[in-house]
Amino acid sequence: FASLCGGATVIVDGLFGTGLDRALGGAFAAAVEAINGSVAPVLALDIPTGVHGGSGAVLGSAVRADVTTTFAAHKLGLHQHPGVAHAGEVLLISIGVPAPETATAMLLERADVARMVPVRSVDAHKGRAGRVWICAGSPGKVGAARLAGRGALRAGAGLVTLAPRGEVARALAGAIPELMVEALPQNVERAVELLTERCDAAVVGPGFGLDGAAMAVSLGIARGLPVPTVLDADALTALAGSPDLSLAGAPAPRVLTPHPGEAARLLGTTSGEVQADRYGAARRLAAATGATVVLKGARTVVASADGDLRVCPFGTPALATAGTGDVLAGAIGAFLGAGLSAVEAASSAVVVHALAGEAAARGDRGLLASEVADALPAALEHCRGAVPS
Repeated sequence: FASLCGGATVIVDGLFGTGLDRALGGAFAAAVEAINGSVAPVLALDIPTGVHGGSGAVLGSAVRADVTTTFAAHKLGLHQHPGVAHAGEVLLISIGVPAPETATAMLLERADVARMVPVRSVDAHKGRAGRVWICAGSPGKVGAARLAGRGALRAGAGLVTLAPRGEVARALAGAIPELMVEALPQNVERAVELLTERCDAAVVGPGFGLDGAAMAVSLGIARGLPVPTVLDADALTALAGSPDLSLAGAPAPRVLTPHPGEAARLLGTTSGEVQADRYGAARRLAAATGATVVLKGARTVVASADGDLRVCPFGTPALATAGTGDVLAGAIGAFLGAGLSAVEAASSAVVVHALAGEAAARGDRGLLASEVADALPAALEHCRGAVPS
């Protein structure tokens, strides 16, 4: 087989398809090794041999294709690493079979964002554009609050208020002129009452603190605030430390935004196990909490409590830098404040944030989170340009 591959002009890989669920061995592993050792371009049919169709995991060894032609509908394994690296360019080919009308997973596109985020009316004013309060910031972590606030403003919130722990309110005042600052009461009931009266959506957790008082406020808001709420960073750690993960009894929708480490703490597992099956981890966490889950990372996954998945194909490794998650949390809050559902807000913000990162990056590193925030408006317009007028 090695000699055949060595003399090939092009190699078409059709050894195994999406049903493979065991590690390759023997002659099949040798064939994969020969294909990968050839200099000929490789075309994989439906999915590269050795890539798990449901997770993107490599089953022992896998073909590295230059192009994958996938048939009828995208396969989940083509859109999570390491499957992404093995698939190369992915082309969706129609074979005359209609896509299922009740699919439980979808690949997000720019046009989806255009459909989910309505164009603002010409008589809009700031009071109707969404009032977002961001419970964030503690000593040494005021930057997280500023970035979340900047993300919310750049994603279109009409009024954004930073609500930090009392002792850091002065440090945040005036840092960004467009952001208001008001210290959050340390009493849980009073904090929930204030937010209920003053906001259309809330973000809780960026740099908020992990002491007992902070965690009590985070959990009190998570379980009791009757407006849509994003739980990020320290709020997720507080939830992971509570005896009951369920937020199904919360009086309004919740969006959780964990990175793999936070997801692992919430699920009682390791980040390696989360990364090995990101779809499964996102679904399990959404089911356990009753919330919409945004599992961050390359090819971010959005999972709803009923198990539906949405996958973002956009992004850049330059987004792997401190503060970009704070910006994303603020953007989700802005879309919630504009009246989008939890899944719509999460999906739209994830795509716009990823495209903003692509646009602002000057390479694979060196990107600042504030630059991502400032690129959000143009990224949203880029999405709207994907829909024919």
